Amino acid sequence: MNSLLSVVNGCNESTIKPYRETYIKYKYTYKLEVLADDNEFFSTYILESSELPSGLISTPFQKRLYAAKKFNKLSTGTADCVKAQKHQL
Repeated sequence: MNSLLSVVNGCNESTIKPYRETYIKYKYTYKLEVLADDNEFFSTYILESSELPSGLISTPFQKRLYAAKKFNKLSTGTADCVKAQKHQL
């Protein structure tokens, strides 16, 4: 969902903020968590979209998560803010 929100062009933060709070993170609490070994990687590099240093992936699950994120970015392309609001992104 964070990847989808990040590709919406032309939307200001006030438009996207309610969606992020609903689906990703409310204040300091993430809506989704994974196993303890992978949770920091998931929150930092998948949900927050921080830059991933090379060689940081240490588990097969982290590799799959990162590959899914890259695939999602490639397949979603860019979106129009008006279309996103119309379709209730």
